[in-house]
Amino acid sequence: MDTLGDIEDYALHFSLTQMFDDQLNELKRVNSDVWVTNVEIEWCNAKLYLYALTFTIPGSADTSHNIQIQLHRQAILSKALEAASNLITELQKLSELCTSDSYPGGLLHFVPKPYFAALFNATTFLFRYMATYISRTPSQESAAMDLVVEAHKIFQSFPEERELTRAAIHVEMLMEILRNGASVNLNELVVNNKLGASIMFDALFQACRQRNIDPRTGKALTVQEWKTVNDLFAQRLPEVPMEEKADHNEFAGHGINGVDVISQTLMGTAEENPPWWQAWDNHIDHFQVGVEQWGALDMEQSTDDYGNLGGFGLGGFTYT
Repeated sequence: MDTLGDIEDYALHFSLTQMFDDQLNELKRVNSDVWVTNVEIEWCNAKLYLYALTFTIPGSADTSHNIQIQLHRQAILSKALEAASNLITELQKLSELCTSDSYPGGLLHFVPKPYFAALFNATTFLFRYMATYISRTPSQESAAMDLVVEAHKIFQSFPEERELTRAAIHVEMLMEILRNGASVNLNELVVNNKLGASIMFDALFQACRQRNIDPRTGKALTVQEWKTVNDLFAQRLPEVPMEEKADHNEFAGHGINGVDVISQTLMGTAEENPPWWQAWDNHIDHFQVGVEQWGALDMEQSTDDYGNLGGFGLGGFTYT
């Protein structure tokens, strides 16, 4: 599937995406007798990896071509909703098998870290779906939001795990973008050179920008002024292991186009909350979102540490 990253012809790209998707379906069909939860999780994540490549197709000066690209992305998002739903459902099944005194609700208390990366991948696709899918129905909106809630529950149930708590915070910021309305074009990726991880890295960038809005102007600060998750949510994060205290540039080498001059406002006028927000509101009331901490911070202060995105990839959820 990596070969898709080198194909710029949108029609060929979409045709090959469909072909690879069919091959993944056939792989599951012929191995159905030995198909188990962990294989389903990896299979769903492989599908999301494949679908993410659709968003790396560059735009065209030809308006008709751009319309076709958007139509292809819409079709892919519909498929991604199913894959993300299946992935999160499988992790819920695992959580039902893993109960303890610490997590009496049955939420996961141990699972290999790549599964958490897959869970975050699925959640960012749900964000993209809710932000840009045109033809979604109220039932699809409610189903997608319920899935985001379940993903956040799993991340939030590990308060002693720094990277998983950070993931929960990022999910909360993505929901803030949906609630408030983003004035930037979410149909296009800002981070577009991470093969297969573009959706994830782009969602992380959007979440980071959301939490770095100047409360006085309602506009996003320039990247040089961004504060890290460590700065904004210090009380919520566990201690950093000694071996992980090295400084990293959060977005070094991740193909962000012009982020040093970004200043668009993200705080659009929020529409009346549709019914599908009730599930999120009911859930998040039980957790500290951290927005209350922003007002006490000096949003003008610059920082050289942009939040350590560099350690996060498809193979492992390793924030530092």
